[in-house]
Amino acid sequence: MAESHLPHLKTVVTVGNIDEALLAKLKNLNIEVLTWNDYVQRGKENIKPYPEIHPDCPLTLVFTSGSTGLPKAAV
Repeated sequence: MAESHLPHLKTVVTVGNIDEALLAKLKNLNIEVLTWNDYVQRGKENIKPYPEIHPDCPLTLVFTSGSTGLPKAAV
């Protein structure tokens, strides 16, 4: 089996056509490949309610590129 440089990658969602050789390689790496329509359908079948949030709950993390230092996230 081939080795992945992205060991945490589990699923790829495709938009449009995908090269058959690439598809085979992803499947060899046990990476799930979904079409956009499959992805949308899966979401419709697995609807979860929004969690209860409060004014002090962060909703967005913005990641910096690290151009002036190490990359980091800001709330």
